[in-house]
Amino acid sequence: MITSLLFMAGHGPMVLWPMYFVYSVAWGWIFIHTGSLKLSIAIHMLSNLFYTVIAVMGWQILAENVA
Repeated sequence: MITSLLFMAGHGPMVLWPMYFVYSVAWGWIFIHTGSLKLSIAIHMLSNLFYTVIAVMGWQILAENVA
């Protein structure tokens, strides 16, 4: 939990801290259950990639295929 709190505090903006905390707990759970830090890091990288694509392309990219 302390690691998740530190991870959360290292990211901003503060309004997104609950999301970062949940992510951190999930990645910690993956590490504990798989014993693979590489898998947790890979999932973190994919998450970063996802949000980077959204930031560059805009949220419209997600809404195009919904209708």
